[in-house]
Amino acid sequence: MNISLGQLLGDLAVLVIAAWALTLAWAAWRAPWRKLFQPDNFNVFLGACVLVMVLWKLRAGVSPGLDIHFLGITTLVLMFGWEMAVIASTVILAGLTWFGTGVWSDFPANAFVTGIIPASVTAGVLWLAERWLPKHFFIYVYVGAFFGGALAIVASALFAAALLWLSGAYAPAQLWREFLAYLPLLALPEGFLNGMIMTGLVVLKPEWVATFSDERYLKGK
Repeated sequence: MNISLGQLLGDLAVLVIAAWALTLAWAAWRAPWRKLFQPDNFNVFLGACVLVMVLWKLRAGVSPGLDIHFLGITTLVLMFGWEMAVIASTVILAGLTWFGTGVWSDFPANAFVTGIIPASVTAGVLWLAERWLPKHFFIYVYVGAFFGGALAIVASALFAAALLWLSGAYAPAQLWREFLAYLPLLALPEGFLNGMIMTGLVVLKPEWVATFSDERYLKGK
């Protein structure tokens, strides 16, 4: 997803920019900065940002605003929490924009669609899983990572399509033909990618995963 601010209606563009700015401010206020700036944690955070930046660089699309690419935001949420994932997505998009993949005027809309929306969906899935499902390793991986990742990219794409449709940038038929029809082909690999990464991290580097606890998901199981 690579929405141009010029594709959105004036009032809608203002709402998206305001929502992005307020959400980012809220995330920055609540973020665990002291924990982040411990040497090992900061290196892991930067490394994750670079890897997701590379992932976002690999994109395909036909018409402006209808690019598709993997997100990896679910992994960031599970590793660092919702607040730091929102900040990370902003850093990643800023890096891509700095290196010429996009323009600064489009930054807020894309940061909201490709960062805040999928991060919030993932956090919601994890919260519901922890509240209503058994505390088990496989629940964490399959629901939190796999299903959360697939649902996050679907939500991001649907939100982007809704913005473009409401603004009159594209007709529903074109949105379906060039964008939404490819969602199943993107959602399953996105879920698998996040599930595979989180399985490896939980097994090999559980200290890197802020949302995972041996006490909660493994002890006594």
